[in-house]
Amino acid sequence: MEKKTPRSEARSVAMRENPFPVKVIEPGLQLDIEESQTSNKEDYDRILQNVAGFEPSHMPEPGDVRTSQENFRKFNCRLRAEMALAMWYQVVQQSLPDPKRLARAILADDSRTTLNKNFSHSKFSDYHLAQLAAALPSNLRHLQLSFWCGQIGTPGIRALSKSLSQLKHLETLMLDCQMCSQIGQTGVDALGLCLPATITVLRLNFHAANLRNINGLAKGISNLKNLRALSIDVGGIENMDHRQVGTLAESFPPRLMNLHLGLRGCPYFTSSGVQLLVLSLPAEMSMLSLNFSVCDQINNDAVRWLAFKMPCLLK
Repeated sequence: MEKKTPRSEARSVAMRENPFPVKVIEPGLQLDIEESQTSNKEDYDRILQNVAGFEPSHMPEPGDVRTSQENFRKFNCRLRAEMALAMWYQVVQQSLPDPKRLARAILADDSRTTLNKNFSHSKFSDYHLAQLAAALPSNLRHLQLSFWCGQIGTPGIRALSKSLSQLKHLETLMLDCQMCSQIGQTGVDALGLCLPATITVLRLNFHAANLRNINGLAKGISNLKNLRALSIDVGGIENMDHRQVGTLAESFPPRLMNLHLGLRGCPYFTSSGVQLLVLSLPAEMSMLSLNFSVCDQINNDAVRWLAFKMPCLLK
């Protein structure tokens, strides 16, 4: 569904899950593997031994108890966090009481390295985003969030940015804020300022955001020396002209290999912008995707320039 019609998968999941009663899954926030029950005592012992990290043939040794308890703790935290993430959409849609309880469950999952959540077509607001941002585990390496909704604005992005600056191991960051027209200049500037230097893959979609410029974002990108893949969509923003794109192009790290730039519907983006962009493409680049549709001030000369100046290693 997602390949055929982007974001249709999120809408379908939302329609299916919305009526599900939260009270049924809420006890999952207190799940404890050691308090679970089985019809067979041997099954119970085998399951706990497996969760503890021991082979079935393992013979008890001194120190096993400490190892087991730590693994049980991690298992419980992961299970509760998964339940919290599964509940979050319904909690937002049904306007249920404060989501801080869900945030605490996610934050406790300190061994989590990946978090992927889609809040598109929901009532997800700046308040909810601030709660989620405060719950991001410190060991995250991959973070992907989609907000395709109209209630996310500058305060939420600023709260998220503040938390991102504390993620010292983050490698992949993907934020889909398309059609979030309440996101303003200070929000995107804060994001650029707080991008962790460890990021190697960055995908940002601010299509139709309320921006004057992307200078702050460009400055943040220029500090990502290990960046290998960059995708930025700033289409639908009237102020996006050749100077803005030139500033962004100058920020490209020299070892950038994959680039997608979306400028669809930017009426003041001209052929001069295409030339500035092409001159800044890193020599090692192997993948390039450019969307200039409905940019009526781009002429044939710009296309010829693009054709003759492309990096020679493009695949």
